Amino acid sequence: MLNIVAIYAIRKTPSLSKNLKALLLCLAVSDLGVGLLAQPMYVTRLVVDSTQTNTTYNTIFVAFLILTNLFTFASWFSVTALCADRFFAIYLHLRYQELVKYKSVAAAVVFIWIFSALISLMSFSSTALVFS
Repeated sequence: MLNIVAIYAIRKTPSLSKNLKALLLCLAVSDLGVGLLAQPMYVTRLVVDSTQTNTTYNTIFVAFLILTNLFTFASWFSVTALCADRFFAIYLHLRYQELVKYKSVAAAVVFIWIFSALISLMSFSSTALVFS
């Protein structure tokens, strides 16, 4: 739930650059998704696993894999992009503002989510083959 507070704080802080805000929001949203969706699905999977209901288990397991992979990979790639951005901000020093534009950071954030979704769907297709 603190990610909601973090999202609000990031949006309301005027001293952060747009690039940093975009990357921090991407990370906070992916972590919020892990906390609100992936972890409860894991608990549901454990409960269903103990009752051994096969048809329900398959559906919950596939949903669990898709959501977990989506938000986990988005979180991991967001941290990587954030680290790269901060490295460039320190390494490029005065040229950072002219070389790293907001459009490229926004494109990177969109790419992170699309790539994470593609990885999640690949795990879905491989899981669907196992359960069919």
